[in-house]
Amino acid sequence: MGAVNAFLGHGDYLFSKGKNIYFADYLGGSKRLYLPWDLDSVMSQVNHNIFNPGDHYADELLAVPLFRDQYKTILSDLLDGSMHVYEMHAFLDQMEPILTPWLLLDANNQLGDANGIASKFQGLKDWVVHRDAIVRAQIAND
Repeated sequence: MGAVNAFLGHGDYLFSKGKNIYFADYLGGSKRLYLPWDLDSVMSQVNHNIFNPGDHYADELLAVPLFRDQYKTILSDLLDGSMHVYEMHAFLDQMEPILTPWLLLDANNQLGDANGIASKFQGLKDWVVHRDAIVRAQIAND
């Protein structure tokens, strides 16, 4: 979860501020499910640092070489797999025709008409390209 949130630039996830994260323990406390809340800042910051220097959680966990290497491996695997630019674009291309009619019917739609919605989807695709390059550079330069 931390690696996905780092890529998405989520400012409230466990490695950043550590707020707006809830959890549920189950199986007698042997498993923990993290439930993010307040995802309104996701995919808005292109230059967000994946290592989030100065943050207590990241500083402690990522100071351990094994954890840092695993974290970078997970991020790299995501970037080469399910969060590859091609995969993310394909997902957005699939979602746009499904969501557009519903957004147009939404009285609280702040994107405007179909052109505004299309522009937002294109903006997300552009963000993915830029974010991918930045995260790959941060991993390579670490």
